[in-house]
Amino acid sequence: MKLLNLLTIIYFLFFIACSSPNTSNNEKEVVLKETPIKELIEVDAISISKEIYDNEVAADIKYMDKEIVVTNCNFSGIEKSFEGDYFLKVKTMAEWDEHVFFFGKDQMKVVAELKKGQIIQVRGLVINVISSSNSGRLVMKNSLIKK
Repeated sequence: MKLLNLLTIIYFLFFIACSSPNTSNNEKEVVLKETPIKELIEVDAISISKEIYDNEVAADIKYMDKEIVVTNCNFSGIEKSFEGDYFLKVKTMAEWDEHVFFFGKDQMKVVAELKKGQIIQVRGLVINVISSSNSGRLVMKNSLIKK
């Protein structure tokens, strides 16, 4: 059981490292548009987890490189990537999986006030959708948090 937990942690750390929002000079940088929130795709955190889990390819087509609003996010913590970028974690449909939302320095004060279990809304740019054995996970950057 300890080995399984260790492998889960290693997998999660690898996932975070691979999902860092940093881009090289050769990659195209996608910037958030000044889109009014009512024109964006709005989806519940658990619903999008199920959608990604059910069909990762369809979710990739629907959400990748698009700005969306994720509602009903159950905040579960904050971590820092290997590159030093902070991200917040939000619960998915599975107990051990979490959505990952990278945010900028302009959101530090808002994030510092969050409490575990608090329900928030997050607006950001989707940079990855990942289906695992028991859930679907969303990775976003340039996240804006609304309490």
